[in-house]
Amino acid sequence: MTKRATLADIARKVGVSESTVSRALAGSELISDDTRLRIARVAEQLGYQLPVLARSVRGAKTQVVAHLTDTPTLEFHARLAQGLHEAALRHNHLLVTHPSPPDGFREEQYLQILSALAPVGVVATPTTSNLSLIQTLAQKFPLVTLDRDVEVGLHAVLLDNKQAMRQGIEHLVELGHTRIALLVGKDPMTVSFERRQGYLDSLRALHLPIDPSLMVREEFTEAGGYRAARDLLDNRLECPFTAMIATNGDMTLGMMRAVKDVGLKVPQDLSIVGFDDSRYHLLMDPPLTVITQPAYEMGEHAANLLFDHLDHPEVHTARVRRMPASLVLRKSTSFVR
Repeated sequence: MTKRATLADIARKVGVSESTVSRALAGSELISDDTRLRIARVAEQLGYQLPVLARSVRGAKTQVVAHLTDTPTLEFHARLAQGLHEAALRHNHLLVTHPSPPDGFREEQYLQILSALAPVGVVATPTTSNLSLIQTLAQKFPLVTLDRDVEVGLHAVLLDNKQAMRQGIEHLVELGHTRIALLVGKDPMTVSFERRQGYLDSLRALHLPIDPSLMVREEFTEAGGYRAARDLLDNRLECPFTAMIATNGDMTLGMMRAVKDVGLKVPQDLSIVGFDDSRYHLLMDPPLTVITQPAYEMGEHAANLLFDHLDHPEVHTARVRRMPASLVLRKSTSFVR
């Protein structure tokens, strides 16, 4: 009977301690990329299996689901992961979450590290920087995309982005706003296009004029939101508007900082609608009205979609689930004065 490889075997061959091997295989950022790669290669050569893969939970074999996520800077990402994690546990699987590899991290390095986990499947959030990696992962593992679509025939759980924007626009129009500024991402991912299109479709449906100067495309980051908002606010006399809406959580933070820096009062001078909810929005002055995504449920559905795919591998048709957004009304919007 062949002896199963151990952490000690890997440690001896690489020339590091067992604790270093353990941390590397768990994805610890305390271990350098070079060391992690060497350990992953040796683990694969020796046929090492993580202990969790052989552990029994209520009589069933526990296996790993890998979760490749965008940088988890906001509560939205944490709620996605929570929904995934709890759904995975109900299927006796362990979720291992890892951020997208940094710039300069070679794709083959990441694939070797991921392969050492031997996941039964992957749930991934596509970005412009990891799109090639995700397309490669889809050829190696059952894969579901979460939050963003790559339009290459993969299973996906997404927000209904057009419906989300429609809720925000209709709310502002009900308050008498007809000049509504938009902060939207400029990356080529479908989420940016769909939220911009939702804004345009809503204005057309409400028979309101479309002014291209009120739409600013920027990075989907706090800094991008700040730049976009300042561009609009600094030109407000030449191109007036009474309300502003952001299209992701990071941009919302930048937008609020810009409004504060120019000294405008919300909602007296300007009505504001943010995107994605956070407990910190309740602490803002005034508390922020937001379009919120059902993050936990999106993560939960992504996990269930993956397990359904694993149970029925003969079904090749991609399934896409779009989840509705909700509008949380607080104090940052008011009737036009």
